[in-house]
Amino acid sequence: MTIGSEPTLRALRYRDAPRKHRRRLWIIVPLVLVVIVATLLVVLNIAGRAVAEEYIANKVEESLPAGVEGDVHVRIRGVFLLVQYLSGWMDEVDLSSDDLTVQGVPVTANVQLHGVPVDTSKRVERLTGGAVLDERAVQAVLKGQGYPGDVALTGGAVEYTDETQLFGATVQYVLTARPSLSAGRLDLAPQSAAVRSGGVDLDATALLERVAPDGISVCVAQYLPEAIAIDSLLVGDGSARVSLSGRDVLLTSDALSRTGSCS
Repeated sequence: MTIGSEPTLRALRYRDAPRKHRRRLWIIVPLVLVVIVATLLVVLNIAGRAVAEEYIANKVEESLPAGVEGDVHVRIRGVFLLVQYLSGWMDEVDLSSDDLTVQGVPVTANVQLHGVPVDTSKRVERLTGGAVLDERAVQAVLKGQGYPGDVALTGGAVEYTDETQLFGATVQYVLTARPSLSAGRLDLAPQSAAVRSGGVDLDATALLERVAPDGISVCVAQYLPEAIAIDSLLVGDGSARVSLSGRDVLLTSDALSRTGSCS
């Protein structure tokens, strides 16, 4: 070093450090390495999760049976995806769609898969979820099974408006019915009826005997894979929500194409 020049700074090497500083380095270095590795694992987990979710969504969309269309969104639950993958099972996978159509019926659906095998030839342990149908969807279901009238959902009831021939005149009538589920069927038990137009004076009892003596009953199981059951139905204002469940569900194209039936 020359006179007037700045002192030269030299990095302290581990072997040149005092003993007490060495002990600190022994503590700090492993901690730094742990933080780096943990950060890398988190980054890889996030990146891998995004890729896996996109892959599953594409596979599910490809496996949708004929007559079912829509974009599927996937979210894999759980902390470490790699650990789940190596175990051969995913803890929980959530599927959702806001633009699903089932045989022409618009549906908003969300499904939770519990115990999902990495090997898609194996069965999912348990499935829960639900679907929301608006008035257009319920109307499409009824129309597809011979009831072409209009539907309104209100106050837990279903209002069905249609036309019929009475005494040589075309009469428009409205039925107010309470919905229920039974063996895969949606049953609408009429509570009241009224003539809306047509100039025919007919009381509710006589009208019901003519247009719906046994009520209205449609099969809804045919819109779902046979391994999935409808557990409950809740009718609100403008929409209806159904709860779904299933066990040992196979998610292959063939399995999803086998729809339920009604007795």
